[in-house]
Amino acid sequence: MPRPGRRVVAIDLETRYLEALDLPNLEVRCLDIATETAEPSSFDLVHTRAVLVHILECAQALRNMISALKPGGWLLLEEPDVVSLTSAASDPADRDSMAKTIDAIVQVHLSAGADPYLGKRVPTLLRERGLTEITVEGTALVSHGGSAHAQCLALTVTKIQDILLETSRVSRAEVDRFLALMDDPDHWFMDCVMVRACARKPGG
Repeated sequence: MPRPGRRVVAIDLETRYLEALDLPNLEVRCLDIATETAEPSSFDLVHTRAVLVHILECAQALRNMISALKPGGWLLLEEPDVVSLTSAASDPADRDSMAKTIDAIVQVHLSAGADPYLGKRVPTLLRERGLTEITVEGTALVSHGGSAHAQCLALTVTKIQDILLETSRVSRAEVDRFLALMDDPDHWFMDCVMVRACARKPGG
């Protein structure tokens, strides 16, 4: 919740869930950060979570975020990296099904121009754009089938499974096994690393 006397601007392409919050000092805007920016040099803090990884125009989106910061303002980015996304199953066939499904997801993202390994690149991207006082940490959760993280993965795979099969990197049986694992509370897996990087815009 925004602190009294503070203003928070929430930006998204789909704003219905944000608008339902009805919080004081909260302004909701429908804006495409890949092609637009909020008013330049106006914000003390810009924060995003798992945004750049889904934007093909990642470099331009980052420039727009930095532009919105006041001199001396802070940028906090949280972006995933799939490098750690692996099964902890004892059955090699289960581990193989998950590995091949994730590999197909990675290839689909790469072919579309997205970077599923973006997390590890975030500190370099910030330094290259002149930001200073960069601090970075990464967290990888261990999750199990049926958890919120597993359900999110299952929904993603279900939605794009035909595209995944077209890569020829995974079979229908392996995708089905992956979905079964994401529903199995006894199946544990290492989730994506979430990289959090904080940096300051010079000046101020």
